[in-house]
Amino acid sequence: YAVTGNATEGEGEGEGEGEGEGEKSIVGLKPNPAPKLLTAEVTRSVIGFLNERASTKYDVEAKGNRAKISALLKHGYTERDLRKVVAIKCIKWAGDEKMGGYLRPSTLFRLSHIDDYIGEYETEAANGQD
Repeated sequence: YAVTGNATEGEGEGEGEGEGEGEKSIVGLKPNPAPKLLTAEVTRSVIGFLNERASTKYDVEAKGNRAKISALLKHGYTERDLRKVVAIKCIKWAGDEKMGGYLRPSTLFRLSHIDDYIGEYETEAANGQD
């Protein structure tokens, strides 16, 4: 499963406006605050990717979408992680009458499910399904 985009590891580090500037965070110990500009950029990119892959029309500027993605960024997830979620769930759920309806930001970017979805992507990739 190819995930395209220009996401890099450590996104958001050192890009704060005052808050956390120069601080490095370690996932699990101290969340790195996601700057608003970065959150908006990542939201547009990830929701745009979802719209492209799932043939949906979610608003890339919606506050609710930005809030979900911001929360994940604050927990140390990257744009690449979120694209992995979109990629695997589009492969698994697209075309399925029941599950296709869950290809939406409120389901895909739920903190309680994100690790499972990323793990599912990694498992498929490790099994040579990419």
